[in-house]
Amino acid sequence: MKIADALDMEEGRARVPYEKGRINIHSISATSIEEVKIEAGEYFPISITIEMDNPAGIFQVDNLLGAKVKDSGIENYIHVKAIVREGEKKRVIDF
Repeated sequence: MKIADALDMEEGRARVPYEKGRINIHSISATSIEEVKIEAGEYFPISITIEMDNPAGIFQVDNLLGAKVKDSGIENYIHVKAIVREGEKKRVIDF
């Protein structure tokens, strides 16, 4: 359940607190996450893909989701991939 809660991070719904109207790493990273996909994986049973429009979203993925996956007991069965759109280019970061 902890992982499911952490995955609810699309469009500023992140659990890392931030104050509306204040610009800092929390507000920028929270609003960077556009889509979270959970699918059957190719090499791992669970594949999680997180798409973002700003590399600051990595803060949410690492500090929120990463910590929950690490403490879950099922970390060996999950593959997390972040896709950062930078204009026409996409950068893929595997966790």
